[in-house]
Amino acid sequence: MLRSFLPMTAMLAGSLVLGCGDQPAEPASALQPSLRTEHFTHFNAFQMGGDPSNPLALQAGFDAGTTAEDVCEDPFGHGQTGEGPIIFTPHEGFHTHTSDRDANLVVYAYGEGPVSQQCQLVGAPVVATGTGKFTYKESFSGRGAYVVHITVQGTVDLVDGGQARLWANARVTILPDGSLLLDEERVRLTPL
Repeated sequence: MLRSFLPMTAMLAGSLVLGCGDQPAEPASALQPSLRTEHFTHFNAFQMGGDPSNPLALQAGFDAGTTAEDVCEDPFGHGQTGEGPIIFTPHEGFHTHTSDRDANLVVYAYGEGPVSQQCQLVGAPVVATGTGKFTYKESFSGRGAYVVHITVQGTVDLVDGGQARLWANARVTILPDGSLLLDEERVRLTPL
């Protein structure tokens, strides 16, 4: 099974990156190679889940009230509350570690396969909304290996009434040859 990692790349490309100090006016391709890492600030929001054996999906880190339709129309125009460092390595790789302690969470009933593009959740019924915390770690070696690890925890209000404890995690590993080694994405609700 091969899953496109376009969403992760799109999130990285669309992220707001703020550098420290003066930035070169020349395009990156014209710069000389550097043997040092470059540190910036990275902002993040994401969607995950959708495994048919666990038919829930999650949207985290967007502004309050942001719907799946809003994310589909403009994935970077609705806030990205996760913040942390992004480090570009000398070997054209990168590492991010973003987190948020008061992220907006929306849980959808969706089990049609892993969420791999921003428009997949359009039309999916909302199951719960609330706030919580997340960590989002992403690593690309520069030589082709790609790893993502996400953890989300929070308390959400169920649409049908009551509250639930939310726990979600994702572990994705894509090898340098493009083959998918691991893709586990679980979203769990435990009624309180």
